[in-house]
Amino acid sequence: MSYNVQDHGDLLEKEATMLIRSYFPYYESVWSIFIGNKGNESIADLPNYPDEKKRKHFAENSYTVLESFFMTHNILESKILEQSITTFNSYIEFNKAFITAFALLGRIHDTAIKASDALDYDNRKFIESIHKFYEARSIVIHGKKVPLLFDDLGLLKIPFLKTSIISGAAWDDNQYLWNDATDMNIEYASDKLTDFFFQLICLVNNEYAIFYDVIQHKLKAIPTSIKSEHNSQLKVNSEINLKVSGSSSTG
Repeated sequence: MSYNVQDHGDLLEKEATMLIRSYFPYYESVWSIFIGNKGNESIADLPNYPDEKKRKHFAENSYTVLESFFMTHNILESKILEQSITTFNSYIEFNKAFITAFALLGRIHDTAIKASDALDYDNRKFIESIHKFYEARSIVIHGKKVPLLFDDLGLLKIPFLKTSIISGAAWDDNQYLWNDATDMNIEYASDKLTDFFFQLICLVNNEYAIFYDVIQHKLKAIPTSIKSEHNSQLKVNSEINLKVSGSSSTG
């Protein structure tokens, strides 16, 4: 049996297997040679690796990237952003999901970059390519409320968000007032977040392919390989804590 997240990952990785294999396959490729899971809340052993602390920093940031993608995907799959707004409560639930999803995009941006930093390669192109998602996130999270426009069915649209790749009039809270949004190009909020999600997971997966090559080169130079031992009998006591395979535990 190959070393894989479905059989050997932790609780999240097992639940996220379909997402990983459909949209983020290089997460599993990197995980299988550099992170792993011993089944006791700790990453797998990698004998003679010279900087175990940096490897754990990578593992923890990589795990956070996966968790954030999974949570964003869960929001999109819930269809809450596609529901008609007919009550104040539905409006509040929409806003909670909308703001959370954009916060998660920023979290993916930050932790994917931190993971790449831990591998000590030239990641400048990656940082540049991922920046537009942080720009959009900052508008939603740090700016004043993004204006929401209702269609005839009560579905919510938003103006295009001003990022470095958007030309023309687009929502910039430092420049525009809410009523200016009626003169801007608009799109359904659910469509924008879905588009951002799939663009971002594709971009990050492509960078994980580079991670994989960088890591392979490092391991061959030592040389070393991960010990794919896994004790499936070891269980996490969820009433006490919920540590994961990205944990810094050494037990």
